[in-house]
Amino acid sequence: MSAGGLGAEAAQTSVGALVRDYFATPGTWETTGALDRVISAQNLWLAGMNRRRQPAMGLTTLTALVLRGQSYTLAHVGDTRAYLWRAGVLQQLTTDHVVPHHDFSHQLTRSVGSDERLLVDYRQGDRTVTICLCCSPTGRTSYSERMRVPCWPGICLCRRWPMNWCRARCGAVAAIT
Repeated sequence: MSAGGLGAEAAQTSVGALVRDYFATPGTWETTGALDRVISAQNLWLAGMNRRRQPAMGLTTLTALVLRGQSYTLAHVGDTRAYLWRAGVLQQLTTDHVVPHHDFSHQLTRSVGSDERLLVDYRQGDRTVTICLCCSPTGRTSYSERMRVPCWPGICLCRRWPMNWCRARCGAVAAIT
């Protein structure tokens, strides 16, 4: 989650900026365009802070879900996962941005704050489905005790979803509905 122990600060400022700044964008902007501008601005700010504080760095993953009208837009960077449940079939919507080697399986290849240029994955779909955001691909909950931010790893953010599914898939210990 972080290099140098500043991951909690990076996560808090990124979530705060995303929520605050997204809702300040004009309603006429397309969702992906608004998210891209907001996330890019936060990334530039965080990357600049990291350059000034080296060797300490604050990096964070980010998976955001925007519900607008009858559709959803998902923005994703890092290894936080989002799942889609449709007609009894579970589908992972996000790709983990990690080094593809078992010894480095949790070393991120993309994160907010690591570089001035950030490639965000976007996905859109209809809202007639249930989407579950699971903040930990490993099932570990140890990060949640250190972070104390709005999105805790090990906690499943979902609606109308059985807690036992969340616990089995991502090790979640609580659900927010």
